Amino acid sequence: MTSTHRTYDSIDDVDPVAWDACIDINAEIFARREFLRAVQRSMTDAEFQYVMFFNSRSEPVATAALCLYTVDMALLAEGALRGLAKFVARLVPSLIHVPVVLCGLPVSAGQNHLRIRPGTDVPEVVRQLDTILTEWAKRRKAVAVVFKEFDAAQCSRISSIAALGYRRADSLPMNPTNAGLAGFEEFVGKLKSRQRYPIRKAQQKFQASGLTILQKRGGDGVAEMFSDQVHELYLAVLERAEVRFEVLPAEYFRELARQLPDNSWFTFVIDESQSGSPIIAFASSVFSRKSYHQMFVGVRYDLKSESDLYFNLFFHAIDAAFQKQTDEIHVGQSADEFKRQKFRCWQQPLYFYVKPIRLAARIGMELAFDSFFPPHPARPRDEPA
Repeated sequence: MTSTHRTYDSIDDVDPVAWDACIDINAEIFARREFLRAVQRSMTDAEFQYVMFFNSRSEPVATAALCLYTVDMALLAEGALRGLAKFVARLVPSLIHVPVVLCGLPVSAGQNHLRIRPGTDVPEVVRQLDTILTEWAKRRKAVAVVFKEFDAAQCSRISSIAALGYRRADSLPMNPTNAGLAGFEEFVGKLKSRQRYPIRKAQQKFQASGLTILQKRGGDGVAEMFSDQVHELYLAVLERAEVRFEVLPAEYFRELARQLPDNSWFTFVIDESQSGSPIIAFASSVFSRKSYHQMFVGVRYDLKSESDLYFNLFFHAIDAAFQKQTDEIHVGQSADEFKRQKFRCWQQPLYFYVKPIRLAARIGMELAFDSFFPPHPARPRDEPA
């Protein structure tokens, strides 16, 4: 039976031994203190809390990372709602920039930040966590509390959350691909000729362009390489994204490299003919013994077509993923069709839970929940690519 919890304003204040006892430190990446520290130090527009739960014997049984984050609904909106949200943002910005309290972090990783050890009273952990989040939301006048993001098995484990006033909605599906290959060349070799042809053609264009690839661990000087000009490449890709939850600052990528020097990986495309920064594209990834997560990319779109820059960036990023020999490879929650065609990705459904706090949010979600949170059906693994 969970009896107590303690909250902390900084990940540096938690007991590291107790925190690590609640996670698989070798297989884990997103609940590791180093990753949480990278986010906390770089996302200065958010507020953070960390919670540890203890049983009646004072043994640590669960951890959670929480944050208060202002969401730009004009970025998050989809379809016709996006145009309406942008219009409202020009008239009354406060209606669109809304504070939300999260069980999770303001980084789109397709992961949740709640870890509960086996044998723990899960409903009691969820109940106490809801109390912490709801009280924080009311103090800070947040519009809603959100638990993000959970797969189907994890949803089943925290099913008691429904009785606390939360509704489940679809998040963007994750795109996994098959692991267990030696590299991208082996992957291409297993494809049918009609599937290999466009990949080989793109690779030939890249080879003829004179561009080069540089693969580096975060600890190999990436923080110093990641200039504001390189960050602009990420912003260019973000501007074209269909759905955006957050805008990561340049310091996030630098802190990721500093805090996870051996578990962050960066793929750079170099053009020595460019004035200023020679980096014209990058991919940022994190990995553990168990899983590899290709998360964010940046591209110079004015140079994209002549070298198939976007395709080749991913080819090399995924080649690095294969070579790490992890059990799982995840390729993010966007560009689904591209990833299906080029990397034989399928989709893993993900979900989040939302509870409105303020009256206007309760009324709005009651009247138009599916408009605010439209379904995102996932393509199953056995569907042919």
